[in-house]
Amino acid sequence: MLTGLLLTLIAVPVFAATPPSAFEKIDANKDGVISRSEATAAGMSDKDFAQADVNHDKKLSPEEYRVFTEPKG
Repeated sequence: MLTGLLLTLIAVPVFAATPPSAFEKIDANKDGVISRSEATAAGMSDKDFAQADVNHDKKLSPEEYRVFTEPKG
């Protein structure tokens, strides 16, 4: 039991210190999606935004962003 408590105390700061993901950094208003203006402010071109916006709803979901930014090939 003591070992479990010690492991919990050690693990908690690791999770608390996890830096925000790139998606979270770009999502300036923290609404869970990346708007075109947020993407532009982060340096994403209109062409790349249009390509990433697979469902054409003028915003990037976390999944659309992940698929667009994952390494290809």
